[in-house]
Parts: sequence; C-alpha cells; structure tokens
Amino acid sequence: MATFGLWYFRWDGERNVSLLGNAEEEFGGFFDYAVALPARRKVGDGVVELTQYTGDGFLDGKKFAEDVFSIIDRIQVYIAIPYWKYNTALPRDAPAGTRGYWVEWIRGVISIAPSNLKGFYWSLESAWMLHDNLINANILKQLSNFIHSNGLKFIWIPYARTRERDNTDIHQIYGEHWFNYIFVQPNYYFSPTINSAQGEVPYTYDELEDYVDWILEGQLYIAMEADEGVITGCGNCRKCTLNSPELCKKIAGDYIRAQKDVMGKKFYHRAYYFGTSLTVISEMNRYCKNTLGENYV
Repeated sequence: MATFGLWYFRWDGERNVSLLGNAEEEFGGFFDYAVALPARRKVGDGVVELTQYTGDGFLDGKKFAEDVFSIIDRIQVYIAIPYWKYNTALPRDAPAGTRGYWVEWIRGVISIAPSNLKGFYWSLESAWMLHDNLINANILKQLSNFIHSNGLKFIWIPYARTRERDNTDIHQIYGEHWFNYIFVQPNYYFSPTINSAQGEVPYTYDELEDYVDWILEGQLYIAMEADEGVITGCGNCRKCTLNSPELCKKIAGDYIRAQKDVMGKKFYHRAYYFGTSLTVISEMNRYCKNTLGENYV
C-alpha cells in the first residue's frame, strides 16, 4: 500500500517556494511519496501553472527540481511535468510536442539525479485530453517510454465529474499502459452536482459509491479530496458557504465511508489533495478515526 501527497510549489520570480514550508518530517509521517507540482491559478476559463516558463524545457525542469530537492531530500518524489504556461492559459508545447519542451523538462529534472526521484506526474488533469486534442497520444507514449527507460515511474490524476465516465479517455489511456498508476478525482468534495446525460444532477452519497465501484472495476485508484474547509469551514468544500468545518469533514470522510461500503477497505494506493496545510490531514485522521474506526490516510 502506498499513499501519495500533493505538495505545491509557487514561483516567486527567482525560485519555486514550498507552500508547506520545510515540512518534510511532518509530511513523511502521513505519506509515502510526495507529488511535487506547481501551484495553479484560474485565468478566465483556463489555468496557469505557477512555475518558471522560459521556453527552454531543460532549464525550467532543472530549476524546478533544484528547488524541490532543496526542500525534500529524503522522501521519494514524483515531479510534475507542467502542461500550462506560467502567465497565460496556453500549453507549454504543441499537443504533438513538436518543440520538445516536455521531453527536455524531464531531461532537466533527471540531470539533477537525486536518489529520491521516483518518477513523474503528468499535470494535465482533463479526462478528455485526447478527445479534446489537448495532447497527442504519440507524445504521451514518447514521454512514458523515456521515463520508463530511465527506471522511473509515471502517474496521472485526472478529474471526471460525470456519470458518463466510460466516455472519457481514462480506460483507453489505462489500456495503453503509459502510466504506472492512475488516480481518479471524483470531485464529490467540491461540487453538489454531477454531470449526466440529462444534465447536472445531485451528487449524492449513492453517486459517490457508484463512482468508487467504477474505479474499482477499472483497476484504477482514487484521488482523495479535502482542503482547509475541514479546519475553518472556508475553503472549496461544497458546504463551505455554511461556514461549518464539521460538514466539510463529513463530505471528505464520505470518501473513506464509500470505499468501506463498496470494498470493505480503502484502495491499496491513494493520492491526496489537501490544499496547502497538513492540519487538514491531522483533522481528517482524527475525524475518520472517531467516526469510521480508521485513519483518513
């Protein structure tokens, strides 16, 4: 069993700053692996990834790795391959990777060659990325082959807030074996509705159970979702407008409850989004231990 925690870094104009500070010891008490990735910001209908973009993938990847490994030097790390530019919601390369940016990013990270580099994380979260021509299948295959040829692993954490999950690219991509692990984001914590063929419908606990069953049948893994809403009631939880951290804890705890109701246990591997505070994990561990009989992580 392995747990993967998302650890965000933000470019300040000179370096990539850890949004958890120097928290490696505390982080390692919860998680087996760190997924080091740039913080994100919405720009209009798009997203930017807040790490340096010079157009030189090798330089940008090397700089990101240097800053990450100056903070995380013992825990094994998956380094993000950023899809979006720093200051505009455009990809860092063409969908076919014609400028070689993403391959060069990987080369730049590998040039640091720390012993705790475990692999890479593909940061484009869309479960429809092939269908929508956001990325070419051949470049994903190329990136996967290059990563694996260096003895490293490749993971992906797509979102799919929909009942029509079989219409996403997830099963196709799973079948190609480009990624060692795929963790799917249900988005239940964030949204009171889920998309369906009939439009938006209420995102009930029964819907979450159906989602967990779909992940299980597809031989995939789950992305756990919580944030500072479980501490203050003010975050991105669907109940945060009520300013009640207890309601947010219940919504986040439903991920554990649904796994136990469907499978009798938690998924063998799990990825965790928890905002930028490890107190979120401490609070959820306490809540789940008290209400469900086992820790959140």
